[in-house]
Amino acid sequence: MNPKFLRNNEDFKHVASALSILYNNRPDSYSKYSSNIKFENYARIVKQYAKSNELVLDFGSGTWQLPYALRCHGLQVEGIDLWSDADLQKQLEQMPINGPKLSRYNGELLPYPDNYFDVVCSLNVFEHLINVDETLLEINRVLKIGGKIIILAPNWLTITAPIHALYYQIASKGRYWQFESIIDVLIGILRSLFLPIKLLLSRKSYFLYVFPRMEYGQIKFERSDDDVVHLSCPVSYKKWFKKHNYKILNYNINIGNGLIAKLFNYLFPDWGTSVFIVAEKLKK
Repeated sequence: MNPKFLRNNEDFKHVASALSILYNNRPDSYSKYSSNIKFENYARIVKQYAKSNELVLDFGSGTWQLPYALRCHGLQVEGIDLWSDADLQKQLEQMPINGPKLSRYNGELLPYPDNYFDVVCSLNVFEHLINVDETLLEINRVLKIGGKIIILAPNWLTITAPIHALYYQIASKGRYWQFESIIDVLIGILRSLFLPIKLLLSRKSYFLYVFPRMEYGQIKFERSDDDVVHLSCPVSYKKWFKKHNYKILNYNINIGNGLIAKLFNYLFPDWGTSVFIVAEKLKK
């Protein structure tokens, strides 16, 4: 069914607990990509905004592979994720010699001093966060004045998501994300058209959270992004960064799978198929 919005503190507590259970018992295939292409593309993008002598934090690394790809492009990198002690040790053992430093994250506080990093980057992480505002504030704390935040993520509020789901149903390919019926698709299309406008017109910045795919109170994880809880609309990020005195350097320009997607994102960035935002921290 079309994912329902989280409405109250009990909803957030319930989902936060379910996410914690999932990530503490994640399958070996979780956070792994099928090829090195995504690592390389990510590293090239970050390299455009980070100098070799600058210190980069890869937030939500998943495995050693993403920070290592950045390291191979000549960047000084530290990677961090919700690893247990055993998981962290496993990552360090698998990583080639002279790899970047990896650290554990407790989901709340980053283990770094204020004004520490020149760049903080993140790939396909923010759609899984249930505390985006708090996370961005913590990243802001460890980022230097003049430093940059680079966020790449899918936009689950884009109109292309329910359109993909409609194609899946017509082609008998099963469900696409949480769209399991025509009604789900119609609701998804209406949301994708009107919610970005509501966000744009709002006097405040806020993020949109939904229930992940759940059964018997726990996350029913079968496919990638079944654990998405944040719709990750580009408008939400844009308004947050403007509110907190950041200069936006890139907003969905030159991002997307294919020429048509890149053109769509360029012409309609608030409704983009992806989130690609680069913001520079200014003096207050």
